[in-house]
Amino acid sequence: MAYWPRLTGYRLTGYRLTGYRLKVNLQPVNLQPVNLQPVNLQPSTD
Repeated sequence: MAYWPRLTGYRLTGYRLTGYRLKVNLQPVNLQPVNLQPVNLQPSTD
């Protein structure tokens, strides 16, 4: 992480990727298991 702020291009790309990764990871990670669990358990029980 020490070299991240040193490189401007890498810093922007890293921050953009990290921000998108966190958003995309937090959203789907929360929606996927919460949606997959009930969606899989419901049809399975049926």
